[in-house]
Amino acid sequence: MSDLESPIKIRSSSLPISHSSTQVHSDQGHIALEIEWFTEAEIEAQLSDLLASYRDFYLETYGDADNARIARQTFKAVFEDRLNAPEDEALLLQEEEEDIMDLFMTWVNEMEIPPTARTETFPDIQTCMGRVAQLGAAPALAGMDASWQFVRKITYV
Repeated sequence: MSDLESPIKIRSSSLPISHSSTQVHSDQGHIALEIEWFTEAEIEAQLSDLLASYRDFYLETYGDADNARIARQTFKAVFEDRLNAPEDEALLLQEEEEDIMDLFMTWVNEMEIPPTARTETFPDIQTCMGRVAQLGAAPALAGMDASWQFVRKITYV
């Protein structure tokens, strides 16, 4: 059994939202993944912290440039199809923080992140590892939505 823990990376930058753990188990040649996502409350808290860091740097006289950069990269990675143009990003500074968070959570809810862990079964390790690779790939590369970024833990059972 191996236990790996590492932050998911996108475009060479570590996202603070997702931190996944993987455990490997095999039973009679059948392999199953149990996929657990962060809760909506956890996602909202993390996005709120990132938004505060972003706004502190750009709107206030204080704020950390690295935290603002991480926040911007995270927003673009998670909401890439919605924050493409400069005017899209401008809303992060122009609108009220509460309104932005409402919008973020609407977008998160549209991703249909499962509220509970889900188990997927595979006939062999290669197929299973292909699914793990898909869960760890950027949406543009995998042709999937961004909900993979909210995976808390993947357990092979």
